[in-house]
Amino acid sequence: MTELVKNTEQFQTMGEDANLKRWRETTKSLLDAVDNLYCQPYSICVVPEELRKQNESAYEPKVVSIGPRFKGKRELQQMEEIKWRCMLCLLSRTKGDGTKILETCMREMLELDATVRACYGEEIKLNRYDLATIMVYDGCFLLELAISKEKDWSAVFPQQSVSVSVSDLGTKVGEMEAVLTDLTLLENQIPFFILDKLFQILFPGSNLSSSIEIMVLLLWQQQLPKRIYPAHVVELVHSTFLWMHDIPIRDASSVVVDVDDYSVIIKQVKLNRCAARLIAAGVTIRLHPGSDNSIMFRIHDFSVQFSYNNGVLLIPHLRITQTTEPKWRSFIAWEHHRNKSKNEEFGNSTEQDGIEYANVFTFLALLFNDLICCASDVQILKNKGIIKDELGMSNHEVVDFFGSVANGIDRGHVGSGYSNIIDALNTFSATNFVTRFPIIACHDLSRITEWIYGLQKFLRRGYNFAAALITLLTVVQTCYAVLAYHYPHEDDNKNLFNTTQIHAKIN
Repeated sequence: MTELVKNTEQFQTMGEDANLKRWRETTKSLLDAVDNLYCQPYSICVVPEELRKQNESAYEPKVVSIGPRFKGKRELQQMEEIKWRCMLCLLSRTKGDGTKILETCMREMLELDATVRACYGEEIKLNRYDLATIMVYDGCFLLELAISKEKDWSAVFPQQSVSVSVSDLGTKVGEMEAVLTDLTLLENQIPFFILDKLFQILFPGSNLSSSIEIMVLLLWQQQLPKRIYPAHVVELVHSTFLWMHDIPIRDASSVVVDVDDYSVIIKQVKLNRCAARLIAAGVTIRLHPGSDNSIMFRIHDFSVQFSYNNGVLLIPHLRITQTTEPKWRSFIAWEHHRNKSKNEEFGNSTEQDGIEYANVFTFLALLFNDLICCASDVQILKNKGIIKDELGMSNHEVVDFFGSVANGIDRGHVGSGYSNIIDALNTFSATNFVTRFPIIACHDLSRITEWIYGLQKFLRRGYNFAAALITLLTVVQTCYAVLAYHYPHEDDNKNLFNTTQIHAKIN
């Protein structure tokens, strides 16, 4: 009996030692990953509920699933076969046995299990093997898209033997706008260091592992002047737009305010004047002259400039396409998450040590929403070439579009650089009452049509018309009953008098 107890205690000790050893190895690998900058814990986060509830479908992939969150959705299953074929193309570019190479990739992913899980902002309920399988397959899929996009990279890593039917599959998939949109959704990501690890295993000895960012960005035909260590594709593409337009990643200098005496301005973060009221105040709204062609987001230049001396406001050109909203929302969600994590680390501010994080997508969403209060403001911006709607929406629908994108945004994430321009626009005035009155009066009259549109929209929704009609009839009936009681008809008074006399005679 004593011997049995000793054996049991020995097995328990061995089990505890094994768990402790595994914990030690897991912790060490995670700390090494964080120290080497390629792992950013909780960077693949869940979109905040206040943003998601405005349009939940905008944050969900429509074609391809990347990572564990949307794996298994029925509408995304068709793309799984294509991902396998793309992985086959990628393996044909390697030297060696593809099966053994995949096994090596799988072993590496299993070793990185704790590090991968730490990158997600929610608990992953998949086991180690299922999660490692997703990392391998989705990582190989992304690498094949990146390599096949550029002929130079395809020449460096040529396909050895693959059927003609799938030889250019990666090129075709990489040109699909819907796929590129899904790849920039915040919840539809894998850690970026997975691509680095897979590339080193697939192409050992290659000195191009430091060019993974460049390869991936070719999918959006963008370039990055220096190497960064992105947490995922969303951060990589977001950073690219800032660099492309000379906006430092940690600086809000995209907003320029030209003003001699700025001390008189009280800082605000909400623009209290729409486009028509800005014009009435003497502001000249113009299209930013630096506009050029942009493939991905369709915003040609992120610089918003206002000269307080001459009253000129320069706004970037915005093209509204089928994929504008999901991309815009995804970048806003990423900016919110980044600011929130930094605020928790440094305090409630978007600025640490004099350095401010640029939230250009958040600011632009708020700016366009504040500039537009009715359909007439949309027409003003269209006439000036600032807004180009490729979806064929009405001006009223464009108002709803900007309101939906901006709804739920925390204005506290807007830094001082952006609040400066809002302050200047709210306080600028270069016209007198006589000049402003007719513009504002015409604008206010045009808002009547906005109220009518809102009423029609409300009545068309569900059973609102029937409910409104019943409510109206009920109110009318109630009012009639009250009036009839307090102000009876003359004939009714005579009948009441005659009835009273008859009762008196009978008695």
